[in-house]
Amino acid sequence: MELSGKVVETAEAGGYTYICLEENGRRTWAAAPTMKVEVGEELELMPGAEMSNFSSKSLGRTFEKIIFSGGLLQRKTVPATAGQKAVAAKSIEKPVLAGKVVETMNAGAYTYIRLEKDGRSSWSAVPSTEIKVGDEIELIPGTDMGEFTSKSMHKTFDSIHFSAGIKGEKAGRALLPQSHPAL
Repeated sequence: MELSGKVVETAEAGGYTYICLEENGRRTWAAAPTMKVEVGEELELMPGAEMSNFSSKSLGRTFEKIIFSGGLLQRKTVPATAGQKAVAAKSIEKPVLAGKVVETMNAGAYTYIRLEKDGRSSWSAVPSTEIKVGDEIELIPGTDMGEFTSKSMHKTFDSIHFSAGIKGEKAGRALLPQSHPAL
């Protein structure tokens, strides 16, 4: 499902920017990592996981339906403001989902993994699991996110892939934390 349209409402809470997009008379709510958006601009967001009857305690409201997006794909238009330029969106490359672990670290409820294959590398996060540099693994496809800041690591990733875990891992070894959006 394409997630695009004109921003008609926005709010920030709990590390997310909540955005109501309107296209062809239909309104869709989305939540994405914190970013600056303005009412009136045209956006396209990455697809994400849809949740029904999602209750945001920090906003004090329940969304009948909301999509947790990985972030911005592109800004189609930005409202004209004197002396202000449109902000260009960063393109997000497809993540490396299978390859050699070249860097890994644990923080919070996640294990962060930098995978490399065919000269390309990218970061992914999985529920906390045992992994070591040099392991050859394949991740379960999940959700790509644009610029993401890990508060527990004090690190910002240009892009990161959130996966439910490693393919072939025994069930129950790595479970998603309760705070993780559904994949």
